[in-house]
Amino acid sequence: MHNCNKEIVKEILNKLPENKLESLRNACQRNAHLTSYYGLEHLHITIYIEGWYIKLDGTRSNWSVWATDNDGEPVIERKPNENRLNVIYTEWDYTDNVIDLYKLCNN
Repeated sequence: MHNCNKEIVKEILNKLPENKLESLRNACQRNAHLTSYYGLEHLHITIYIEGWYIKLDGTRSNWSVWATDNDGEPVIERKPNENRLNVIYTEWDYTDNVIDLYKLCNN
């Protein structure tokens, strides 16, 4: 994953509102309960003209977030209908290479 995309992912995940962070915690715990691995192994980022879509996939659980840009600050919103979005590109990596989910979820 490109370094600039890693930074985008980190910035968005570090600015999650409490309700979205709680849903991420629940997804990580559900995955840990079923597989003994706390976290979600695969990170997918799709970059659109209109914003970013981050999806984390685990063996037994997944989680996603949509964010737009407001003067350099990510804003978490509900994802618009896919057919109204203009994809620039998609990239994936292993979550551990980008962010420590345990640390993020348990601060």
